[in-house]
Amino acid sequence: MMRIVLLMTTVCSLFIFTEGTGQELKWKVGQYSFLDNMEYYNSYSKSQTIFGTQTFAQSSIAIDKYNEFTLGFDFLYEFGDEIRSENLYPRIYYHHSKEDINLYMGAFPRYNLKTVPPILLNDTIQYFRPNMEGVFLEINRKGISQNIWIDWLSKQSENSYEIFLLGSTGKYNLNKFFVRYDFTLHHLATTATFMVNDHIRDNSGLNVLFGTNFVKSAILDTFYIATGLTISADRTRNVYDVDHRYGSITELLLFHKQFGIRSTNYIGEGQIIVAGDKLYSSEFYNRTDLIWRIFKNSPIKGLFEFSFHFLPGILDFSQKFTIYLDIEGTKKLYNKNNN
Repeated sequence: MMRIVLLMTTVCSLFIFTEGTGQELKWKVGQYSFLDNMEYYNSYSKSQTIFGTQTFAQSSIAIDKYNEFTLGFDFLYEFGDEIRSENLYPRIYYHHSKEDINLYMGAFPRYNLKTVPPILLNDTIQYFRPNMEGVFLEINRKGISQNIWIDWLSKQSENSYEIFLLGSTGKYNLNKFFVRYDFTLHHLATTATFMVNDHIRDNSGLNVLFGTNFVKSAILDTFYIATGLTISADRTRNVYDVDHRYGSITELLLFHKQFGIRSTNYIGEGQIIVAGDKLYSSEFYNRTDLIWRIFKNSPIKGLFEFSFHFLPGILDFSQKFTIYLDIEGTKKLYNKNNN
């Protein structure tokens, strides 16, 4: 509880500290609530229900129109659980945004930055690690978009392993067609004491897709289809050599107004991707989502998904309901030098 009080005090002090600086102060508060009910009866992923909410608050000093510094926090509460101080995550980061460059450094919110598909990075990471801790760099230029990021998951100590995620997404657009890749590298190192049974593991995944994306066509608001190749590589040093897995993946997304259908089909060798959705460790997996965007033309983002999971000889279901809301504002701070 002391950790919560200290961080909230720090955020509030930013308002006081900047009162005489003559800069611009930005603030944002909000909430992200989720109910993810995974009714699984297969050997690939466990059945579970994740039900909770995240509350966040932050304030930023806009040094100029391109640079700002932010302090804040994000607190996770899973319903039915105790209030735990370890579920308080700091937001401390620098943000640079200028023309075609977007840069974050520090501990910053993952929401709206995660572009990697679930086969490489499971969607549940948003619930339990709402902030990325590291660097995110994005460049957009004339039909080409590229990002690269590193998320430091665990600092090495005598009792803790060094773990980080490295990722990148690139997309090249040519008229209505595109080529896209997504890549992740999950590095799990040892503790500082390096016990006999400690081993370094490198686990990576790569998606390469070719497709088309029509927005506001005659009938549909969105028509997206893409197909390509998925490759993973897994190695634990001094235990086993690199294990490569290959497969084909196809994605389809259709939207009309508030309603949509998203379908992903994977066929190939069962993937071994540590941070990815474990259902893709099957040699065949199809996920089809019926989607309802609940609040249209509203600052509240509400989404309901009813999902079918097709595995060899198995049909499973899941339901997900999420609501995201933030309120933000800007204040020109008082400058004594102007009086």
